[in-house]
Amino acid sequence: MHRSPIIAILLLALGCAARAAEPAGEVPAADAAGDVFYPMLGGNPARDGNTGVRFESAKLGLLWSSPRPSVVYQYQRGQTGSGPCLVSVGGRHLLIAGSYDRNVRGYDAFTGEELWQFTTGDAVTATPCYAEVGGEPMLFVASSDYVVYALNPLTGQQTDSRGRQLWRRQIQPWGETRAPAIIGDPLAAEIDGRTVLFFTAWLNDLRAAGNVQESALYAIDAADGSMLWKAAVGTSSATAPALGKVGAEPALFVVHEAGAVHAFSARTGQSLWPRPFVSEDAIRSGVSYAEVGGRGLLYVGSRLFTIFCIDADAGSAAWSMRVGTWVDSTPAIRRGRERTIAVFGDYQQWLHGADALTGEPLWDYRSYGYFASSPTLVDLAGAPAAAAPCLDDHLYIVNSETGQFILRAYTGEFLWSHYQRGDSVWPPAAAARLGGRGILAVAAYDGRLHVFGVNGEDANVGPPQTRIFDALGGRIFGWVFGGLIVAVLAYNMIRIVRRMRSGA
Repeated sequence: MHRSPIIAILLLALGCAARAAEPAGEVPAADAAGDVFYPMLGGNPARDGNTGVRFESAKLGLLWSSPRPSVVYQYQRGQTGSGPCLVSVGGRHLLIAGSYDRNVRGYDAFTGEELWQFTTGDAVTATPCYAEVGGEPMLFVASSDYVVYALNPLTGQQTDSRGRQLWRRQIQPWGETRAPAIIGDPLAAEIDGRTVLFFTAWLNDLRAAGNVQESALYAIDAADGSMLWKAAVGTSSATAPALGKVGAEPALFVVHEAGAVHAFSARTGQSLWPRPFVSEDAIRSGVSYAEVGGRGLLYVGSRLFTIFCIDADAGSAAWSMRVGTWVDSTPAIRRGRERTIAVFGDYQQWLHGADALTGEPLWDYRSYGYFASSPTLVDLAGAPAAAAPCLDDHLYIVNSETGQFILRAYTGEFLWSHYQRGDSVWPPAAAARLGGRGILAVAAYDGRLHVFGVNGEDANVGPPQTRIFDALGGRIFGWVFGGLIVAVLAYNMIRIVRRMRSGA
């Protein structure tokens, strides 16, 4: 008669234990106040794009935009700035982002007030990473000046809340190379009771005296900046690491741009696969990890016009899906009501949804520009949604289960007069719930930050107005205009030929 409550309690305990056994980072955990942070690129160490953020309404508006940085450097490979990091510290709701102007800035996440600025020696294009280390809130910034900085997120200074000096770690003496490093976005995770900071760096020096082309994965003790280990990746650049498992071993998965995916032990840096997973073309996508159907799976795009799903234990392809062009977008993994869905973009202006377990195509949505960024997953008034910046200067939000349009907001033109196709992989949007309010932040291509939330200024410009243009990705105008030019030239040539013949 009294067994039912006991059974219910036991089932609840088992359910909690099962959730605790799931890989950390699939959805960021809420803090004691119920806030959900966006502490690093991808929202969590798995880089799967899940934020766990719910908005009460689908009508998001613009809350604020930052000023454009005043210093404009020449166009070069890389981003104009980092993605945002969104956290609450000491009762302050913070948005923190780096920029090509060498600065990292902390803002009030809801008003846009600039709270602090920290200057590094070169561009900051890697998204800052936040973690609590020994009870102390810390921010980690990896700059192209070969230095990783530990900062106080409230002040932007290198002293913590107790006045103690924080560390900085130089990974390569600046005098040994003249080329800026290309840094993979840092990841902080607890490994065997110690908070460890992981990141990749590509050192490129073409001088005869230097001649260094090396990419490596680094592990640093987040408490004091000491180097724990370093693992060589290759000679071309490497993308940001993702954390998952190979068997029972915590593992870091890293993409080598030449076309390979590596697995390293998070404890020792040793390789965990007999050989890397190799694509037949370059890979500029990052990698995301998820447990689907009881299996650890990796998802990565490629320039082979293919998205790969890789078995994390075996290091071999579980399935592959062919699309019409490059995929530099890191797939986001949405756990839906009936199935798990991989969401990613491509350079034919499409957002795609595919079954994450089988690779079955589920839906497509087309814009007017390239998707070189990765989707961010949120919930809008109960509807699962994916937010993705697009190179047509807009942020798109679509239903992540159906591909149905939800919102399109203008975010600003590219900073320079042109961009080279495939030259830069742009940071995703960031989403968090701070002080009980949802917030969505985008680092735009003009170097500015745009922040959206409920009750903001209406910024939804709607889908492209002409359905024919939308269906054909806007290219019909180019075809018609080009055809008219050809027709006019042909007509004039015929007239000239006739005049010449009549004159003869």
